[in-house]
Amino acid sequence: MNIQLILTILLVVSVLVNVTFFWYTRNILAKLLFVSENIGDLMEMANRFVNHVDDIHQMEMFYGDETLGFLVQHAQDLAEQFEMFEQIFTLTEEGDEEFDDENNTTETQTATEK
Repeated sequence: MNIQLILTILLVVSVLVNVTFFWYTRNILAKLLFVSENIGDLMEMANRFVNHVDDIHQMEMFYGDETLGFLVQHAQDLAEQFEMFEQIFTLTEEGDEEFDDENNTTETQTATEK
């Protein structure tokens, strides 16, 4: 009788711990995916900014301006720093590609069946 009570208590504690770890892991992964998506958007915005400033610097009236040249270099350095986080960014991108591939396959099959 004593052993059954101890085992029952251990089972309940184990189930509670496992449910807690599952909930915690799920929340952490949701936050990681949110950050990953935002880093990807930020990286894309930084690259567009670099291109825009570079285009302005190449314009005839601003060509050779040192201030814009430094701004272009600073923007390129910033974009390079964002590339260091590309591994986090690609977490959501790979999942999106797989999802898109599955949708395209389903759509293609549906179109060919009609």
